[in-house]
Amino acid sequence: METHTATLFLLSVFLFFFTLLFSFSYRFFKNLQISSYSKCFAGGIILSTLIFHIFPDVYQSNCGYLGQLFSGISFLILFSIDKLYLYVNDNENDSLPKNVSKAQAFIFIIALSLHSFMEGLGIPAKEGKSLVWYSLGLLGHKWIEAFALSVSVHTSGFEMRIVYALLTFYSFLTPFGTLIGMALIKVLENNKYFDNLTSILNGISCGSFFYIEFIEMLNSEFDKQGMIAKKKNRKKVLAIFVGFVLMTLAALGFHWAESK
Repeated sequence: METHTATLFLLSVFLFFFTLLFSFSYRFFKNLQISSYSKCFAGGIILSTLIFHIFPDVYQSNCGYLGQLFSGISFLILFSIDKLYLYVNDNENDSLPKNVSKAQAFIFIIALSLHSFMEGLGIPAKEGKSLVWYSLGLLGHKWIEAFALSVSVHTSGFEMRIVYALLTFYSFLTPFGTLIGMALIKVLENNKYFDNLTSILNGISCGSFFYIEFIEMLNSEFDKQGMIAKKKNRKKVLAIFVGFVLMTLAALGFHWAESK
């Protein structure tokens, strides 16, 4: 248990600096743009992670439908925030609205980062290869999300100390969720409700990943019409397939190697 705790702590530190690096990346790569194909490729990776490494943890629980229930609850919470707040005035869900106050910007970052906190909550419920694959899926989209937010915040017109504060806060949310999850597990590890807790945490992380995949990553990539958009959509779909197939082959390869 102590080894697992140390691993989780080191992972939370790594996630913080990894996210922080891409959150500040706009200052160094101002002319870099993340293509839609990269986003769709990452979407394929996350889809494979969901199917092979996150769904099983939810459905193999001995706590009835508790995991599934909290999967739905966490997804609906994030979906509601997205549709009722983040898309106000046709704003992109990963971009800071224009002409907002510092307080509004802070609230926006909290809303945008809530799923990051939920993802972090689910990390302590994972062990072994499940933790490895979950972390890979997490990193697979975190860099894109952090870079997109970096562009938005750095071009918002705020003074740099406010920019630094917003991006540092955003980078801290997933590690903070991990630390909270670790504390809950530590307190209830010998309690009769421990299995219920792990089911709830797995469910919350599952719903969060479902939101990331189908709302944040892919939803906005296929909303344009016309022949040019149709041709691009074919390439985007291909990118999703490539990401899914590569991640799936890696998962099956590791499974085969372990069974030998």
